[in-house]
Amino acid sequence: MLPIQLPEIGGGLLYEKLGADKLTRYSSFADWVCPPFCIEPQICPVTKGLKSWDMRDLISNYAVEKNIMKTYFFVCLHWIYGVGGMPADAFLKARSFVREGPPGDFLISSMSTCHGATSAWNLSNNCN
Repeated sequence: MLPIQLPEIGGGLLYEKLGADKLTRYSSFADWVCPPFCIEPQICPVTKGLKSWDMRDLISNYAVEKNIMKTYFFVCLHWIYGVGGMPADAFLKARSFVREGPPGDFLISSMSTCHGATSAWNLSNNCN
């Protein structure tokens, strides 16, 4: 598995930075500091308006635009008020996705509705 440098995502993001590894793109629809216990309601607690954005949709569309047909998302779920996380089986599913999927480029992203960290990889025939 080899990393691929990911071009700018754009698409209405208010914040986008390339990480120190020069491979991971950190992005957000917010250019403000979100409340620490935000549970991502339909009405944004900062703007007081209905959310018109969704990171999963943006990254899915970006992958299609860049002709990367395989994506895997670790999506933050809100289990109880103020506590978000990802189910442990998501990591096992990701491992299967990489091991059993066909060779080629893919995106992997950890995200909430508003924020995300995304990187691209290439899985060749001889990678395990």
